[in-house]
Amino acid sequence: MDKELSVKDWLNRCRTINQEIDTLKEERQQAFDMCCNISSAIDDNKVQASKSNNTEDKNINYSHISVECDKKIAEFEAVRQEISDIINKIEDRTHWILLKRRYILCHKWEDISDYLGFKDRKSIFKLHNRILKEIEIIKEVSE
Repeated sequence: MDKELSVKDWLNRCRTINQEIDTLKEERQQAFDMCCNISSAIDDNKVQASKSNNTEDKNINYSHISVECDKKIAEFEAVRQEISDIINKIEDRTHWILLKRRYILCHKWEDISDYLGFKDRKSIFKLHNRILKEIEIIKEVSE
């Protein structure tokens, strides 16, 4: 695999991690809502609880899901922090802003281009490719 692509893929993990963290938080919230018998606006069906569906079971289930989600979120946040730490080593503030907005904040190219005052997207892509080479060097030195 091309070195540049591997750096890009390495950075792109952060974009996926943000989605995974959001999904885990939603899963934890859903378990909490079920534990507290908070009905969903989508689900108006009333279901009679059985003996195995008591409050204690719901609390245990929520506790288990919450702990597992928190562990996974902590792992994801560690990876996101590793990526952020490498980006923070970029000295040029324009380069730093571009990387933070693209990979940490998950902004679209159009928004980044407008924010940084680029007239066309081709210019920002050229700059991005140069920055990826810079990240590759920083990453190699940091390992």
